[in-house]
Amino acid sequence: MGALADFWLETDARELRWKIILTVVAILVIRRVYIIIDRLYLSPLAKFPGPKLAAATSLYESYYDVIKGGVYYKQIQKLHKIYGPILRVNPYELSVDDGSFYDTVYVSGGIRQTEEFNYFVQGLDLGNTFFATKDHKLHRQRRRPVEPYFSRAGVTKLEPIMSECVQKLSDRYDSFEGTGKISRVDHAMQALTGDIIRRVCIGDGEDYLDDEEFSPGWHDLMHSIALCIPVFVVFPWVIHFLKFIPEKALVWIAPHTQAFNTYREMATKHIEDTKKEDPSKIDLDGAKIGSKPTLFRYLIHKSDLSEEDKDTHRLANEAQSLLGAGSVTTARTATVCIYYLLKCPEICARVQEEIKDFVVDWPETAPTFQDLEKLTYLQAVIKEGLRVSYGSLHRLSRISPHEPLQYKDWTIPPGVPVGMNAYYMHTDPEIYPEPFKFDPDRWLDNVTPEMKRNFVPLAYAEISLVLAVLFRPGGPKFRLYETDETDIGSLHDYIIPIGRFGSKGARIIFD
Repeated sequence: MGALADFWLETDARELRWKIILTVVAILVIRRVYIIIDRLYLSPLAKFPGPKLAAATSLYESYYDVIKGGVYYKQIQKLHKIYGPILRVNPYELSVDDGSFYDTVYVSGGIRQTEEFNYFVQGLDLGNTFFATKDHKLHRQRRRPVEPYFSRAGVTKLEPIMSECVQKLSDRYDSFEGTGKISRVDHAMQALTGDIIRRVCIGDGEDYLDDEEFSPGWHDLMHSIALCIPVFVVFPWVIHFLKFIPEKALVWIAPHTQAFNTYREMATKHIEDTKKEDPSKIDLDGAKIGSKPTLFRYLIHKSDLSEEDKDTHRLANEAQSLLGAGSVTTARTATVCIYYLLKCPEICARVQEEIKDFVVDWPETAPTFQDLEKLTYLQAVIKEGLRVSYGSLHRLSRISPHEPLQYKDWTIPPGVPVGMNAYYMHTDPEIYPEPFKFDPDRWLDNVTPEMKRNFVPLAYAEISLVLAVLFRPGGPKFRLYETDETDIGSLHDYIIPIGRFGSKGARIIFD
């Protein structure tokens, strides 16, 4: 204390500023050293293998995702080969590269309480959506009213919406035939899935499919947001800073944000208008009131959500989250399937032969998902498309808040996030021989329990219908145009997979 007192007593006004700065810097350095020592030697994760730099600071992960462009998932795979199947990937989190542990990590709430660890949503201001809600009980409360809408019975009720949107896409493709027009499949699929989920959620608004080029701004917006996620993870305050920038200035800086602003405003208006409706005059099981019943009309008038969770801002965030999650991954998988059907004529011929009797009366009669899911080869193509598109290259971690998890000789303490990566599981050569080959036949015979365990499926109904309609006998004629696997590949992890930087996308031409 004496030395510190002498330090300040000898201070004159001229030196005061620098001594304050030096004192603050010293405190910050001491604090950082303490944090690093705690992470390396005192943390419950200190015993787990992995590079010390990754354990000491999140900047190790940020280097690979922000500076090198979304490639930390590749570095983690390399580290697993060095350190083994369980690995500390940052100061807080473990990664496990063993498909047999999947059902332990991603367990249903009825077996054991589990919590989300989607830290990347902090920078997107979507932390109050059911997808990002960490608390186990609150997550289930927010998710429960949404699940019936997307159950098998719910999907059956949505088939007219899907058929209407797919017919619009098919009609537009028919109109291009013989024109030599070049079009991007990824734009069209994103427009299609965006229109479907928008109609399901809020009903109103202009269709992305009506745009001359299938709303490239909508596709680019979703991918622009994804490319920003690693920065938002490091600097989560950025998204809050953007709120203070005038909308006109923000649109001038990033024009594609206007599409997201328009949807947010549309969702907010729909929610506000829905709250003004008289619930007694609405048949939520099928009747119309100005427009088709929507998910958010159900959430507001019929669900058991608390009044706090029916807050307009929270529901608008929920709408944005559902639109992104419900369109991007499904569109990507559909694009991958279309690419391989066009690249592999023998696969395409087998699909066309199988579907011909189910689309003979299209569009007067649309095939149902119940019919299409019985077509074994079509479903094999979709499963293989889902396998090689991965859904996400990012580990989606879970927390067991109260119970330890046991992985072989390792006891994982309660509260520790544990993640697994679909990319590692879907490319495991022990489970999928020649894992980077597109081979639907692997899903026809000798489908092992490990394949089913390692396979994480997404939206079958939309993809089944769009493939059946576009590749039906007599359907629109198009072929690939200057497109290869790098244009549809999964090279960079921005939560969603991104292909080659600078790619012109998956393009087709109508001869």
